[in-house]
Amino acid sequence: MVQIKIDSTSLEKIRESHSHLNLRSRRIALFVVVCIQVPILWTLLASQIDLQFNQRWVQMAKLSLNSQVTNLLRNGTVHVDGWLSHKNTTSSNNSSSIIHNSSFLFAVTPIISTLNISAPERPSTITTFVKLTTIAEKSKEEQDQATSKNFNLTIKHIGSTTGRNITGEILPDCPADPPHLQGSLEISFSNKPGTFDAIAADNPLGKDGGHFQPPFCKARSKVAIIIPFRNRDQHFQYFLHFMLPILQRQQLDFRIYIINQFGSGKFNRAKLMNIGFVEASKDYDFGCFVFHDVDLILENDKCLYTCPNNPRHLSVGVDKFNYRLPYSAIFGGVTELTREQFVKVNGYSNSFWGWGGEDDDMYSRIKTKGMNIMRYSSDISRYKMISHQRERGNEANPERFKMIQKTHQTMNQDGLNTLKYQVVSRDLHPTYTNITVNLFGPS
Repeated sequence: MVQIKIDSTSLEKIRESHSHLNLRSRRIALFVVVCIQVPILWTLLASQIDLQFNQRWVQMAKLSLNSQVTNLLRNGTVHVDGWLSHKNTTSSNNSSSIIHNSSFLFAVTPIISTLNISAPERPSTITTFVKLTTIAEKSKEEQDQATSKNFNLTIKHIGSTTGRNITGEILPDCPADPPHLQGSLEISFSNKPGTFDAIAADNPLGKDGGHFQPPFCKARSKVAIIIPFRNRDQHFQYFLHFMLPILQRQQLDFRIYIINQFGSGKFNRAKLMNIGFVEASKDYDFGCFVFHDVDLILENDKCLYTCPNNPRHLSVGVDKFNYRLPYSAIFGGVTELTREQFVKVNGYSNSFWGWGGEDDDMYSRIKTKGMNIMRYSSDISRYKMISHQRERGNEANPERFKMIQKTHQTMNQDGLNTLKYQVVSRDLHPTYTNITVNLFGPS
């Protein structure tokens, strides 16, 4: 066996060499780790800074949006694709804003949580820029692509009758069950209603005489709401205050018509409703017509103003009658018929001057034509009535009972086919249409 001598000096040099090599490797490894980690940490920090910066821009944008929003929305200028700007100057010609802090209400609520806001470089002038984006109603793949590109918000065109937005994109159908209904509502008349201007400011989506449409989907029902009317402004203010948000939550394509009887002669509710049907049909292809007393306010928004296959009596439960039907054959207060159903019965009678009788006459017309009357349950079809005295010119009609007995004989010669009236004025308001008519009735 060969004996190997180990030089202690050489061994020490080898150990020292390995020690330097290990130290160098560790330094290189540490350098590599630092090079990798620093960009990641910087990216995370920058994203947090950007998020806070964006949030500040959102707050600035909300503060800068003013009453011009209401005007833009009423005029139908609601499609925005790209940067929205609002200049804090005295000139309003160069400003274009789209969100109002109290205006969109239910319409904006579904997309607030999905807004993606990216701020550009700080402008040199005092101008707030916001790029709004939404991922509502998009597939997962589209959401990912849109998020990565800071996609633009497209608010659907208000007033489209073709189910498309302003860029030609087809709107999805609104869901059969509106998603934002609240159910039972608190209705109180203890406080005075807001002015018509205040109500319009709170409901800016109406255009062309108060024509409302869902902004993000195609409505399933086109509804004309016909209100026979005379000298009931405060009641109508209550009606608009409570009913406009309800009807918008129901995602209807609707318009409210006040058919205002001219003069101080005897009131004819039924003839005014016939006129409302004819005049509304000139404006739009409404398929459903709701005939509504101005003093009844819905207490449950799950009572949908959409026409079924048969005529429907909506005001089943009214607080005045302890939320019970006064009698089984009642068809008054709030009712709805499709266009075809209303034409089939020849509309209402034109002969009931003064209070009472026309509702029972309509019930007989419906039954004579072989149709049934539908109702929601009384826990859904609930209404609160605004208390009032019967006005002069609307005294009870003493002939109403005799007239009802002859409905099946007179209905084909008394109704839409014999309707005569004169339009005195037609006024388009932001939240409704007012049509004043002369009925040529008894004084």
